[in-house]
Amino acid sequence: MNGTFYHTGLHKTGFYQAAHTTFGGKIRFSDFNRKITMSEMADRIRSDQSFDEQCRKNTEKKQYREANGHEHNAAYAD
Repeated sequence: MNGTFYHTGLHKTGFYQAAHTTFGGKIRFSDFNRKITMSEMADRIRSDQSFDEQCRKNTEKKQYREANGHEHNAAYAD
């Protein structure tokens, strides 16, 4: 049941647990003051996706180092 809903007619039962494995993006004050262009929105989405991808790569590197008995000091890993 973790992370799922059971649908019974019009009602949802169960619970949902967020994975928190990706970055949701920054909310900026300007988001509430003005309209942004589609280009600005696309740039922000791509930037957030790039951040998620870099975090995923870092996690994979860390897991590899730990699984293979390498140093745990990430500052000198690259």
